[in-house]
Amino acid sequence: MLRTLFSATILFGALTGSALAQAPDAGCALPFRARGHSRRARARRFVTGLDYSNLRLRTWVNGDLRQDSSTRELIYSPNKLLSYVSQYITLLPGDVIFTGTPGKTQAVTHGDTIEIEIEGVGRLRNSVAVR
Repeated sequence: MLRTLFSATILFGALTGSALAQAPDAGCALPFRARGHSRRARARRFVTGLDYSNLRLRTWVNGDLRQDSSTRELIYSPNKLLSYVSQYITLLPGDVIFTGTPGKTQAVTHGDTIEIEIEGVGRLRNSVAVR
């Protein structure tokens, strides 16, 4: 287990990603396991050397701005999340932990286009496809 104090020293970088959960997963007792499937997430390149505690986050759905927030508004900091997850999972180089999003989430449907942007990291664009 990593202590929150030490987790900052091993946090490699940030990336823009989206890991959508289907409604049944939302009530999972271990939320980080609900999205732990390798085929459910999309991500872009890693960026290092940023102040992860205060990055602007924006999300658009079908071109409409739905979120304009910051990592400082996350319930738990990236360092705290890293410490918590390491209590249950052995973390290896290259592992990715999605922090979630500050504020409320909104439903999306088949065919919607989602764009996610993190300041200094980049923008990711996905279309929702229900299988």
